[in-house]
Amino acid sequence: MRKFALLLGLLAALPVTAQELFEAELLSASPVLQWHTAEAGVRIPAMDRRFRAFVAGGQNGVSPYNTANINLRAVFSNGTLRDTVQAFWYEAPVINRAANRYDTEPSNWPWRIRFAPPAKGVWTMQLLTAQPGEPAALIATNVSFTCTASNRHGWLTVAPNKRHLQFTDGTPFFAIGQNIAWAEEPILKGFKGPHPLYIGGFEDVYHYLNHLADCGGNFARIVLTPWCGGLENTTAGNYRQDHAAALDSMLHICEKRGIYAQVNFEFHHGYNVPWKYQWTWEKHPLRNAAGLSSYLQLLSNDSAIKLQHQLIRYFHARYGNSPNLAVYELMGEMDNWPAFEQNRPLFQSWITAQINFVRNNLRDNQHLLTVSFATPPYGSIYDIAGVQFVSLHHYTNDLKDNRRRYELVNGDGLFGEKRGTLRRYDKPSQFGEMGLINGPVNAADPDDYTWCSDISFHNSLWATSFMGCFGTGLNWWQWRNDSIRSANFPVLAAFIGKVPMHELTETGNNTANGLEVFWCSNEKGTRAAGWLHNTSYWWANMSQNCRDRNQKQMLPPKDDDAAQTPENRSGRSISINGLERNTLYSVTYFDTRVPGQTIKGIINQRSSRTGRITLVLPENVADCAFYVVKGRSAVNESF
Repeated sequence: MRKFALLLGLLAALPVTAQELFEAELLSASPVLQWHTAEAGVRIPAMDRRFRAFVAGGQNGVSPYNTANINLRAVFSNGTLRDTVQAFWYEAPVINRAANRYDTEPSNWPWRIRFAPPAKGVWTMQLLTAQPGEPAALIATNVSFTCTASNRHGWLTVAPNKRHLQFTDGTPFFAIGQNIAWAEEPILKGFKGPHPLYIGGFEDVYHYLNHLADCGGNFARIVLTPWCGGLENTTAGNYRQDHAAALDSMLHICEKRGIYAQVNFEFHHGYNVPWKYQWTWEKHPLRNAAGLSSYLQLLSNDSAIKLQHQLIRYFHARYGNSPNLAVYELMGEMDNWPAFEQNRPLFQSWITAQINFVRNNLRDNQHLLTVSFATPPYGSIYDIAGVQFVSLHHYTNDLKDNRRRYELVNGDGLFGEKRGTLRRYDKPSQFGEMGLINGPVNAADPDDYTWCSDISFHNSLWATSFMGCFGTGLNWWQWRNDSIRSANFPVLAAFIGKVPMHELTETGNNTANGLEVFWCSNEKGTRAAGWLHNTSYWWANMSQNCRDRNQKQMLPPKDDDAAQTPENRSGRSISINGLERNTLYSVTYFDTRVPGQTIKGIINQRSSRTGRITLVLPENVADCAFYVVKGRSAVNESF
């Protein structure tokens, strides 16, 4: 390793007049795969002790997180392309099994630089640093590596049809996933117990992510909370390195296993939750640091916003290099903040400022940006050009839950939502959260009902896949439940892998004869795919004789249909439209519980003069998927 030096006073806060010694080394193995993370380490021996003093809480320390003190960056170049990334401060995690937690200790390379090379070739790294107000100085290093081809396709971006997502190289992407939001406590390993009351730790989350990938999933939503993933410490601006290490592992798994993550920065804490791991407003670090009198000042106070930007800059430097961190959700369920409706312009201004910071200050044009709401209406927030897709949250215990979701996206007037998100905003849509609620007549936690029967999870997963969103809806409950993942994701992933979802931009739904159907078709009407369901197979009819987490008999749930138990509706028919008129099609039905299993074989059927075909529910199934293709076929399709 070659050492290099430059006569430069790096820190305005330190009276440095002597030569400062920079040392750098590539910590990743070369070659590095394209779109995978390379990591380099840097140290500044004469000054790093002052940074460590700050991290340890010492009064004489200097913050390594504040770019007014040190703005250390790296320039990567392969001779044709050139990119600049921010360095970040790093403490080494130490697994403390006895205490069931991460401890941290000083690293030999306390400054880290991460970069995912977008092209093949030999890449070199130089350091870039300066005191505030002075020209940046470029410092040569001995760090270089070779990048070789991989099967990755780059960053996720909005497709030209404004309905779906695609990668940098144009490869289409359909999100199949769920919320794997957090560990229940900031511990390594959770405590297993009777269903479903147990505590998950960081290592449990690692398992959930790996298991999602094992089951064919490719997308996960992660929520940064004070007890898991949130970096803010009790002292504002001094970030939790144990949580940072856990988040490192989560996102490393995403990159290794091909999962694309949507990370929510600002959860609707409410600031009054009486839980030992939650911030209360009185103890909120930004409140105390900025001297705020109201939580709404978090959105307007200059000092508070400056600290928020510092945190986003650090997060971006540490994690934002990899395309597998695909989405920055800047605020989650903002309408659950107290006094949101009276202060909507303030929230809109804050979101606009955050977008400008990411795009202009961080010079980040790669990450998709969004926000989420708990309930409609969504209003002017989603009209902001920089909010790239609409994220809906929808919880219900209603028989018509998925028909309501369809309307929220497509707005066909069934329930009064006459302009759905696709029509109103002309942006991609997702159900960022969905699941059951414990409504006024149900005396149990919705989590208990889902543990008793996966039918709500199953139905919502299949239905939302064919509503015109850019992926499946993301179920909130049951990220801890491997059996539900195993029973649902492999079948759906196999079916979606068969269907060119990126071409299916038209949507439809219908109810008749005790059946419901959701489908997508292409604009020409030559293909369609969807889900056909016997409506009597829903959670209220499938969750009898259930016990809650205390092993008490749960009250019968609210039931909105005449049937009290599932009925056999095999042979009943329902139609779909949007196809070519008077044209021959082949229709294939697929089992939604057995990967690759077809039902009945291929049926050749001619569409009507209005472009309709009739679907018939197969024997002895609660539901099925179907694929409709123009033309006659005599060969069974399988996958």
